[in-house]
Order: sequence, then structure tokens, then C-alpha cells
Amino acid sequence: MEQKSYLLLGVGGMGMAPLAIYLAEQGHEVYGWDDGLAERVRHHLETAKVVLLVLPEFPQNIDEVIFSTAIHEEHPLYQKALERQLPLTRRGVFWARMVEEKKLIAIIGSNGKTTTTGTFIHILREQGIPCSYLLGGLFCDSQVAPAHHDASSEWVVSEIDESDRTMDHFSPEMTLVLNIGSDHIVNYGSVEAIQHSFQELFRRTRRCVFFPKEDALLRRLAEESGREHCPCECEHLPYSREFQALFQGFRRIDYNLIAEAFRHMTGDFPALEAFSHFPGIFQRNNFLATIEKHLFFCDHAHHPNEIRASLEHFRHRYPAHRLGVIFRPHRFSRVQQYAREFAEALRLAERICFVPTDPSDESFNPEGTCERIAEHLPPSLARETVSAIPAIPDAIEPWLWPADGAFCCVYLSVGPSTFLDSLPEIQARALEKKSKANTKLQTMSVRENEPMAHRTSFRIGGPARFWAEPQNEEQLREILLLARDYSLPVFVLGNGSNILCEDRGVPGLVLSLNQAVFRGFCLKEKNRVQVGAGMSLRALCHHLSSHSLGGIEALGAIPATVGGALAMNAGANGVVLSDYLLAIHRIDRDGRKSWIPKNEINWQYRRGFRRNGECILSALFEFPPVAPETSWALQKKFLRQRLEQQPRWPNAGSIFRNPGTGSPKAWELVDRCGLRGFRLGGAEISEQHANFIVNRGHASSEDVRRLIEHIRCQVFERFQLFLEREILQIPGDMLYS
Repeated sequence: MEQKSYLLLGVGGMGMAPLAIYLAEQGHEVYGWDDGLAERVRHHLETAKVVLLVLPEFPQNIDEVIFSTAIHEEHPLYQKALERQLPLTRRGVFWARMVEEKKLIAIIGSNGKTTTTGTFIHILREQGIPCSYLLGGLFCDSQVAPAHHDASSEWVVSEIDESDRTMDHFSPEMTLVLNIGSDHIVNYGSVEAIQHSFQELFRRTRRCVFFPKEDALLRRLAEESGREHCPCECEHLPYSREFQALFQGFRRIDYNLIAEAFRHMTGDFPALEAFSHFPGIFQRNNFLATIEKHLFFCDHAHHPNEIRASLEHFRHRYPAHRLGVIFRPHRFSRVQQYAREFAEALRLAERICFVPTDPSDESFNPEGTCERIAEHLPPSLARETVSAIPAIPDAIEPWLWPADGAFCCVYLSVGPSTFLDSLPEIQARALEKKSKANTKLQTMSVRENEPMAHRTSFRIGGPARFWAEPQNEEQLREILLLARDYSLPVFVLGNGSNILCEDRGVPGLVLSLNQAVFRGFCLKEKNRVQVGAGMSLRALCHHLSSHSLGGIEALGAIPATVGGALAMNAGANGVVLSDYLLAIHRIDRDGRKSWIPKNEINWQYRRGFRRNGECILSALFEFPPVAPETSWALQKKFLRQRLEQQPRWPNAGSIFRNPGTGSPKAWELVDRCGLRGFRLGGAEISEQHANFIVNRGHASSEDVRRLIEHIRCQVFERFQLFLEREILQIPGDMLYS
């Protein structure tokens, strides 16, 4: 396959990001631009080595530009592509071209297609069936990418889109159609035109069309298309009774289509267990947190039928909880068309909080606002309207405190991730009320809104919502249990020397083990030493020298703790701390302590023991004998080298990992691009060492992030090498890695 270079405009969208990942896995050079990347999406793009543009500079070697429906012709990068006479292709049209020679299993419908596609992909993975895939969303498991290219298979599983009419360009091998709605009638002109496009898709399908048996419209369109078709129902399955029990009537029909299509593809039905193991799609019926006795969920439901199915599911599953709904409609045109149907579905709730309609790419329409839905609700149904998402905590606080029974709160929106920014504030308010009523918590050294800028060597970062310095292991255990009970993410901070903390701060709990009880040093038999996680590497080197041990003198100049060094698998000058490790003593979120042998940890370059919510207490090492005078001399040598070679301005150490054997080091690549001294805001590439970014005063995390992406872009364009970050960005890395 010829390697090409693509630029994706709007790469943060759920149609675009997976396409970028797919192209990168094919071996193409992929650049992306977006003005609003979610952290979870950024994580996947960075893992796939997609280069993100931060400055309005158009890469020189682009072969084709792909754009989403959110990008208008006035966009400056779109205009530059026109000036260069580059091909400009809509996402759906481009994807249809990419899969025209493949055996495409296309999944389409006005609602439910992303969950169905994700389930199909999961089952194929579980059953060991090789295939490529493209999902229009994210899996709940952040380690599974939303796209994958398998060069060994001719099969591709993908949802396709009817909203922008790009489905007209596809000729699938098999088509799974879930339903036909009139949500996007504005792009078709009439219901008949929508139905005609679906029927033409059926005619272009090479093998078989699958649809729910009870859908008379789909049956008629499929029969008139002249193609083989398969009306699906649960009774056809060999495990129909178990299947019905497993899904309890909730969106079960989508899974029937999957089972039948799987049989046509492989010759047999998938194992029932493959369905039950599906972890789910991010933002689709996802559990978010338990706060006190209240449950919080988010769901992508945006069509009245989906909302009704979701709310019926929650009422069935949590009958003892009152049902509260936070609803943000999507598109003015959809609200205008379905206002009465939305109200009928929302009657299942006991309280409603309306958030203004998400316009997507539409102009304001007063007939598409929440007020039109509210007109059809009974006066007795309690409801409030907020002006924006940040106001949600104030609006729903009366639901929760004083508690009037336990609530099941469901956030319904196409973009529920925005609600995640409000959830920590709800969690924090609950914890504040708890701590004020519990004198025991007030003795745990837990502080609110602790500035992180003076806790990190970069001198950058907003406040940690909660900061804790436990005085002993029992306090640490109680704090971890508290974080678990309030669903707070936990980040254990060592010396803060390789951290970029975001300007918005850390929406969770940051732990510091700087008390003496966590800095212990205990000499065991046979050159073995147990060391507390809070001890600095320099102090460890000093202790070892005093006992005629050594081997890690090169690490003494690193401003890190033992726990931090094991979390990052730190090393320098060919010496890695984990080389001398025997086992780690840790405590988990449930307060349980245990020893983990070194060989049970997945060690990678600059990645060691990092598990969300777990904390290293101490570690057991075995060091070789070294004469004290030799050890002291080496420690002084490496410290002197560090002082001579590294900048004095606040920094977080090396920004990028070295690319690997046979490639120049990261600093050399940055240097060859002529970037020493380049500055964005208060962040500057060090003149002294090109793999360091320094804070020249009042730098923000956004300054540093943009500078990192600019370096990547320059290096990638010139050397076709993707530089991977060595520093941690929090809270992003603590949530998704």
C-alpha cells in the first residue's frame, strides 16, 4: 500500500478520531486539527501517533485533506487546502472509498448503531475472528482503541452515517439496519427520500440485509430491493431463552442482528458468553459514581425511543431509587420535530433538569428549545432549567441534600463527557458535608483546593480538589476508603518532578507520602533493603553508601522518590531502579495490603507500577556491594553532570522519550529542527537542553501542551518520527492510562 500523508480537520469528533487511528495503523502519516479535544480522545490519538496541529501552519507534505461536517469552508486550514489545490474529501465519502474493495459489514440506523457496532466488534475479538473495524465512539475500556486495521483480514465492521447522506457512497457486503427515523429530514427533504436512500443501500449490498423482524417498513424496503434479507428475532437463536434473560428486554433486538450476521460471516453463532462479557460503550448507559446513596449515570440517548428505553431500564434495575434526569437535547430541528415525544419519554422521571439545546451545526431556533418540551409535561412533574452545564450542581443539590430518598441521576446528551466536568463538584460538596460532620476526617490532614503549582517542579497547575498527607498507614487506608466511597480518582504524587498539572487542577484526591513513616530504610539479610515509597533517590543512595551498597549512583541526581521512580520505571545513564527490585508492597482502594513480585508487573520503558487508586507503601531491593568512597565519588560525578547539562528554570525533566535504537535522541531531533529557544506564552524550549521545556514565568499548562504538539509536528514532518511524552499530564494520564 502506498504511504500517504493526510490532514484531518475536526479530528476530535467521534467520526474523525477513529478514522485517524485507522489510517495511522495502516502506516500513513496522519495530522489532525481540532479546537476542542476531549482528554480521552487525545489519549487514543497520541497512542496511535497522530500528530496534532496547534499553530495555523499547514504541513508541507499533505496529499489529501479529510474534513468533518462541523468544518465550514471558511476555516483557515480548509482555505489553505484550496489554495494548494489539494483534494478535500468529506469523512464519510473518504471512508466509503477506503473500504470499497473490502468485505464491509455496515451497521446503520437512526439510533443504537454505535452500541451495536461496538458489541459486534467485541464479539469478533472475543471469538478470535480477525477483522478491521471503525467505531463511532469509544469503548469503556480505555485500553481498546476505537479503530483497528488488520492487514490479514478482508472483513471490516463499521457503522455508516445516514445523517449527512454519505451512506449513498457505500456498497457493503452485509448491512445491519436497526431502524429508520426522520431525525435528519432537513438533509433529505422528505421521509420518502430517506426511505429511498435506505432502499438503494440495500440494493448495493452484495450478500444480505439484516433487520428486526417486527419492523414492517424495513421488511417492505428490503423485499422491494431484491436483495437477500434476513428478518431477525430472538427465537431463531440456539440459546433464545438464555438470551432473553440476559438482556431483559433492553435493546435486545440489536443483538439478534449481530448473532445472525456473525453466523453468515463465520458459519456459526457466537458464544453467549461473548455478549455477557461486553464492557460497554463510553457514554452509553455508563455508571459514573456513587455519591452517598445516590447513583450517577450518563447515556448518549438523544432520540425519544432511546430515552424511553434507557429510563425504563433504570426504573427496572433500580426500583428503590427515585429517577432524576438531566437532559440536554441535541439539535433544534430534532426538538422541534419530537417535542411531544420527548415529553412522553421524560414522564418516566420524577425530577428533570433541562440544559439548553446543543445546536451542533444549526442556527438558533426558538421552536427547538427545552421550553417546547416542557410545554407538554404535566405541571406536577418537578423541573428546573439551567443556563449552562456548570450550573448543574446548584440545580440538583436540592434533590440530594437533605436526602429525600436515594436518587438515580441520569445525564442524557449526545455529549455527556461535558457533564464529567461538573461531577467532581457534586462529589466534592458531598465530601465537604461529610467531613464537617465527622471530626475524625478533620484529623486526617485532608485539605481542599490545594495549589499544585508549588507542589511540582514545573511550577504549573491549578488546585487539587483534595490534598492529603496521611500521618501513618492507618490514616492512608481510611483516606483511600473515603476516596473509594465517593468515587474520587486518586493520584499519588512523589516529588512532582515529571508532572505537568493542568490549569484547571485535579478533580480528585492527590496523596503525598512525605511523612517520616513512609521514608523508612531497613537493612535485611543478603544485601536486601526495604525502602519506604516516600524516600528520595538521593537519600537512598546516601543510605546505601553508608552500608557499603550501591549500583544506583546514576539515579541519585534525579529529583524523585522511590515510589515515583517505580511508577515511572525511572532510569539514567543505563541504570534503572527496577533492575534491583524484588517486590513492591502496595495498598489498594479497598485498604488491602499485599506484596507484588517484580515479575507480576508489566514493566515498559518509563512505565512501571501505575494502577489507579493503588499506592506503593515500600519496596524490597537487592543491591550489590560497593565501596563507600567509590559510591560517593560516583554520586558527586552524576550530580555535577546534571547541574552542568540541565536548565535551572522550572521544568519537568525530559519531555520526550528517546525514539529507540538507530534513531537520534529526542534532543537531537528537536535541535535539528532549529527549535532551541522557541517560545509559546511562558513556555520555552530550553537553550541549554533541547529536550527540556522551561517555565520562563507564568507559563500555563496549555502553553506547554501546545509547545509539545508543535515540537511533535515539526519533528514528524521532517524525520517521520513521532516523539512520545515522558512526562505525565494530570489529570489526563491518571484517568486514561
